[in-house]
Amino acid sequence: MQQPVRHICFTFLLSALLALGSYGQTQPFGINMCGGEFGEKDFSGTYGVTYQYPSNTDIEYFYKKGFRLIDLPFKWERVQPKLGEELDAFQLKEMKRVVAFCESRGIKVILGMHNFGRYRINNRDIVIGSPYVTRADYNDVWKRLAKEFKGFKNIYGFDIMNEPHHMGAYSWSETAQQAIMAIRSVDARNAIIVPGENYSNPDTWVKYNDGLRKLKDPSDNLIFDAHCYFDRDYTGKYLLPYELNQVDEYVGVRRIKPFVDWLEKNNLKGMVGEFGVPGNDPRWLKALDVFMRYISDLGMNGCYWAAGPLWSDDYALSVNPIADNIDKPQMKILKQYPYAVADEASLFVKNANDKIKYSVQRREFALENTKTFYSSAYDYRYYHAVASQQYKTKTIDPVKKITTPVQTDNKKDSASPISTKAVAVTNTNKPATAPSNTNYEKLVTETAALVEKTTQPATILLPGSSLMPGKESTMMLPAEKKTDAPKLRK
Repeated sequence: MQQPVRHICFTFLLSALLALGSYGQTQPFGINMCGGEFGEKDFSGTYGVTYQYPSNTDIEYFYKKGFRLIDLPFKWERVQPKLGEELDAFQLKEMKRVVAFCESRGIKVILGMHNFGRYRINNRDIVIGSPYVTRADYNDVWKRLAKEFKGFKNIYGFDIMNEPHHMGAYSWSETAQQAIMAIRSVDARNAIIVPGENYSNPDTWVKYNDGLRKLKDPSDNLIFDAHCYFDRDYTGKYLLPYELNQVDEYVGVRRIKPFVDWLEKNNLKGMVGEFGVPGNDPRWLKALDVFMRYISDLGMNGCYWAAGPLWSDDYALSVNPIADNIDKPQMKILKQYPYAVADEASLFVKNANDKIKYSVQRREFALENTKTFYSSAYDYRYYHAVASQQYKTKTIDPVKKITTPVQTDNKKDSASPISTKAVAVTNTNKPATAPSNTNYEKLVTETAALVEKTTQPATILLPGSSLMPGKESTMMLPAEKKTDAPKLRK
């Protein structure tokens, strides 16, 4: 039986108090200070043009806003141009400059390798664990890096790999375990930050990363890292305006909840290494505020994406100041949360969990002889859809054609189906229980077959089931199947 919500906060707080190194009762929110990882297709690029680490001035702006944590991304290929050999002196000099300046200001630093589980050789990205980029190579670079930086007192953690994905036969869990032991051979103090397979997506965390709970750290100082974006395809690109993403202000809470539950269940520590919204719509800012309040009350911090010297002025998520140090709109929200402080009695957390409770009560299921599916237990896109207009189609018995727009009791959801049109289906003889009887299965099968013939993808709205009694569920056809989209923002 799941513990009451108020105990989630206590679990995070207790874990923090017992942790070693820099992890403590209050955790700083931070900023991803990008630039060192830019120009990833050409590592012969010019410093200050194709890539660049943040300047002291860049960092000072955020220091004055109250932030005491930055994430410093870098590329493995630049730090170690040849596998198994010495680290590049210039890269180390620039990275140490940043860390030293931050130390003088009392700012913690995360060193984050932005390689997505790969190393680029001859213009090809080779997965770690393969014969060409072995785990021994990966262990070597982290051992060298840990040795170089262990003397600094402000290392928040070593983020061993940004958003690994599609690792195939080369288990990310095993790769991470070996890197942990390599680091611990030279540094027993600093935290090690472990991201998740499938781009660290919190919504699919259990599916892809449940095995990470078995990782062993001799220093018992691991922090697990999820990345949470609020747009329709989870990528953080925000290609569509707010209303076409079919989300509400609780989208971030819904998406992070599986990760939160996993941490609580396994008594583990976590953070949100990336999250961000465009500043061009107050509704995105409201979602950001709700999300940060939620994780802050849980005692879990994170780093906003993004800032840094090379982002263009029109990059929607950037919080680099405009000329004359004019704040971007997101800063109004961000500066309200310099630290995450666990609140065991948070009514905000309780109310937010109540708002999304149906999205965490469902279970995967599929009806035989149909092509409908549910992508995960937390893929809440199937528990309701808000239709902007009716999708017109012919009626077959026992399907009843609905001539008015379909409405639900809920606001637009955080992961609604890609189609904005829906077909409502009713069955006057359907029992009030789960969609398990033969007639109801036949109804769904026939309707799915009918809609599948249409020229556009559609959503089937199913009146209340045992998954969410009294509400509407949705089933998505293959054309709308949610894939694990790549996270390419640059």
